[in-house]
Amino acid sequence: MIKWMACNKRYEIEGNKWLSVKYIFHFSLFFKNGNIRTRDVSNFEKVLSDFFGNKVHGIKGFDDKKIKELVLMKEDSDKEKMEVIIYEI
Repeated sequence: MIKWMACNKRYEIEGNKWLSVKYIFHFSLFFKNGNIRTRDVSNFEKVLSDFFGNKVHGIKGFDDKKIKELVLMKEDSDKEKMEVIIYEI
């Protein structure tokens, strides 16, 4: 399992294994007036998958073509952040 956080540590996926990827986006799901705040997290997924596959900044061995399972989640939170969990399966 790779749990990537904003840091300088580099991770590597070895071999030609399938990947299970979970993106969890934390942000406020509602405006102050109670209306639902919509954000298209599927667009975030493509940007992140391309970033992780980038040879300069990404995770060595990550290729979005190897994603077999993909989970996108929104979590209601006052503090905006993102979690990425990658398993080799």
